Amino acid sequence: MLSGDKDLAYEIPAHAQRYYVQGADKGWLPISSLPHELREHGWVYLQIDRELVARCRVRGVGFRERRWTHERPETTTDAGPGPTLELYENDWEFVSIDLGPDGEAEVRGYRYLLRLPDGSVRVATGG
Repeated sequence: MLSGDKDLAYEIPAHAQRYYVQGADKGWLPISSLPHELREHGWVYLQIDRELVARCRVRGVGFRERRWTHERPETTTDAGPGPTLELYENDWEFVSIDLGPDGEAEVRGYRYLLRLPDGSVRVATGG
């Protein structure tokens, strides 16, 4: 189902990082629509402000009847039924990549990323 050529930045609040990478639901992320430009088995990076802080490989797109935000149990909110990114939950790695001003720019839809031959990551423009 994924047929693009890019990776994806997934913005989260700073106080919730631990719940995304170590929580009971670390194997999936709620999404609002199909990320058409995400490559098969690509990376999803967690983004806080303009920095990428963790990454995990994507298994595919799924659907869940019950989805919620990945935060402290007392503050999580119901996102309702819908699509998810299904992840290889044991593959979370911490990273520290500053996207610079491109990481702060407003985007419509998803912020896609390109992984360059030297292993660096930058924001994909025009997509």
